[in-house]
Amino acid sequence: MAVCTRKGCGKEFDPEKTREGGCTFHPGQPVFHEGLKGYTCCKKRVTSFEEFLELPGCSTGSHSLEQETRQSGPTTSTTAREKMVNRTEVSAAAKPASLSVKQIISEPPQAKPLDQDPADIPIQVGAKCKRTACNAEFVSDQISRGQDKCTFHPGQPIFHEGSKGYSCCKRKVLEFDEFLKIRGCTVDRHLFIGTLDGPSDNLTECRTDFYQTPGQVIVSIFAKKAESDKTEIKFSQTEIQVDVLFSGNQRYKSTIPLYDVSNPQDNTINKHLAN
Repeated sequence: MAVCTRKGCGKEFDPEKTREGGCTFHPGQPVFHEGLKGYTCCKKRVTSFEEFLELPGCSTGSHSLEQETRQSGPTTSTTAREKMVNRTEVSAAAKPASLSVKQIISEPPQAKPLDQDPADIPIQVGAKCKRTACNAEFVSDQISRGQDKCTFHPGQPIFHEGSKGYSCCKRKVLEFDEFLKIRGCTVDRHLFIGTLDGPSDNLTECRTDFYQTPGQVIVSIFAKKAESDKTEIKFSQTEIQVDVLFSGNQRYKSTIPLYDVSNPQDNTINKHLAN
């Protein structure tokens, strides 16, 4: 079996039996603009990178093994948008409002435990692995929860000065299609469900704009009805951890990797709330 190379498809198929209409894909180019992600060929936009990878195709045709010819134009890696220095956009929504900080805690970076599926919850056949860069589908407990291993990226996507990669490994590429093919740097079990959040962890998403210069780190969280006095930020030498609590018992959590090492003890914090 071969894997279709069209954007938005990625399904396995038999090259000898491929047929017209069997492939649903995106003929256009990826577009990242003001926190929204999508393709030039259709109007649908999403805010998180994971949702972008799951966008269903808008055109049909036959499966293909051909590598797409690199194109020049406003949506390639050489655009002014992607050349903005030290800027990254994380998942998102809502009207802008930056948040006050409850506390800044200086601590050394710690390895975070990987999320794992609860062993007592059944998984539907065909469910896709949630780990980044793994496209495996659930077959059975014996295979998918046993002998089959997951190769993935535990870090976050990073787009910086035209290069693309992940915070967890050093490999960087220029073309978006090549970025999607970067092989995972970590091996563990597949994740089809994830840890179930308790009643106090009703997680939501916000758009976060991040900008770092040699002398400043600026984080703007676009949120609504956030309780600023209960917002916490943990600042270490290599990352920023954000925990925002909203009215209605919702919260937003994010870890933002820094592009350069910072000394938390020398930092001064300027905070403000924007309407």
